[in-house]
Parts: sequence; structure tokens; C-alpha cells
Amino acid sequence: VNALSKHLRVEVRRSGYVWTQEYERGRPLADLARGEKTDEHGTTVEFLPDREIFETLDYNFDTLAQRIREMAILVAKTRISLHDERSGQRVTYFFEGGTEAFVRMLSKRRSPLHPDPILLRGDIETTQVDIALMYCNTVAEHILAFANTIRNANGGTHLTGFRSALTRTLNDYARRNGLLKDNDANLSGEDVREGLTAVISVMIPEPQFEGQTKERLGNSEVAGHVQSLVNEQLGTYFHEHPTE
Repeated sequence: VNALSKHLRVEVRRSGYVWTQEYERGRPLADLARGEKTDEHGTTVEFLPDREIFETLDYNFDTLAQRIREMAILVAKTRISLHDERSGQRVTYFFEGGTEAFVRMLSKRRSPLHPDPILLRGDIETTQVDIALMYCNTVAEHILAFANTIRNANGGTHLTGFRSALTRTLNDYARRNGLLKDNDANLSGEDVREGLTAVISVMIPEPQFEGQTKERLGNSEVAGHVQSLVNEQLGTYFHEHPTE
């Protein structure tokens, strides 16, 4: 944001003081300044996009609202507000359920095949995994992947790990319970994702994204972390919920 701004001002309240610094086109105007004492914590960023870089500076309210809604869903019990001072339009988002609420919302018009989303959550080493999935009476799959609340349109290692574990776990269950005979071929990845709605969210300390728009997560270790958690928890779910 700083590199693309004509002017930027950042104010940070931490360590008992208010700290400020201002920039023009990426360059600091002065050193970091320590201001008045405070017991508050938080960050305020004000910026003006650079007209020499952008052809249009018109912000789209609906685009911003959709992004903020995603963040509010993924970080459960966090309240986020958006106020457009041009029109007076204002929205506030607050969700209790995280990825579970997200999947319920995405499945509203897709005729779910079971009443509640399947929740797979836990920490594997440095990776925090939060996945919700639900099968619906449709053909198409609908899977959204996020890393540190950033949507990864082209997936990445977290999506790869999830898909691999889903296919393996369903085939293992089908073999053990006689749904697949000895001479039957394994279910393919496309088979097990038919009608699937899922939201995959990971939190990691040092995310590595491919491309400026962060469309794909590249951390190699995340694939194994997600795969391990899904294999274990989804296998347990199938064992404990044979009806579903």
C-alpha cells in the first residue's frame, strides 16, 4: 500500500506510547516519532493512492464489503465495520462460527445431504487448520481456500493437502466397509469432490504466496500438515457418524 500511495500515515499504539510515521511515494518523511503515552493497542493507516499509478481511484463498496465479510467469518467473534463517507453506506459483520458459518452460507441454495457441516480443526506444528465441509445434492464442487484470511483463488499447498487426504480417507472407508470390492477401482479425486462445498483456512507464521495478488499459497510444509489433520479427524468422523 505504501509503495502505491502518494501519501501514507501510520499510527501504532503499543508499548505504552503512540508511534507515528509518514511517507510520500514510499519514502519516509521523518524518523519514527514517539508521541503521547497510552494504554491502548491498535493500528491506524491512512493513505492516498497515487494518481500517477492508478487510472481510476473509485473504490467499489460491494468489493470491499465482500472482502471484509470473509475476514469476519474466518476470524470468528470479530466485529468489522465498513463506512463509506461518500454515500453514508455502512455495514457491520459479526459471526460466531468461523468456517462453519461460511459453509452454511454457501450451502443454503445447494440442498445439503447432511444436516451439519463436518468440522476439522487443530494445530499441526506451526500450522493452525480450520476446515468445514458439506456435501450437497449437486454435481459441481465449491471449495474456497484461505491463508491468514487471504483468499487464494488458485489454491495452493493447503488445498493440495486437503484434496489428497479427502480422496485417501474416503477410499479407505469404502474398502473397510465393503462399499468398494477387491476388484473395484479406487474413487478418483473428482468422484469424492462431486457436490462438495468446503472452506479451508490456515494460519501460518510466514506465508509464502505466488504472485502479487497472493492467489496461491506456496509453503510446502502446509500440504503435509493439512493432510495429516484431515486424514485423522475425517477418518474419526466417519467412524463415529456412519449415517452421514
